[in-house]
Amino acid sequence: MPVIKYQGFQNLLYRKFVSPGEHDAKKVAHAINESLSNLYNYIEGFCYCPPDIISRIYNATEDPDFLNFILNDTDMMLADRQDAKADKSILEEALDIAAASGAV
Repeated sequence: MPVIKYQGFQNLLYRKFVSPGEHDAKKVAHAINESLSNLYNYIEGFCYCPPDIISRIYNATEDPDFLNFILNDTDMMLADRQDAKADKSILEEALDIAAASGAV
């Protein structure tokens, strides 16, 4: 039996990739540049899942449960990204920034 330090995240991985298996582990492993055996080692709890892989798993699956798991113990929450309004060109924005910082 493996020693599981981070059982909560391991359980999330198990639910998402094995039972009921919402995501295809082979596709995700390829997308996050990990071997399938490494991904299953994380899922089964044989290896510690490094924190930097969480963002890659989210990017590959677009499943907010991965980010919510990390945010649960903080006072942060996910919010939709706001669209930027492009009233000015890049050159005009750069000139405004330069003028504001006294570089002109």
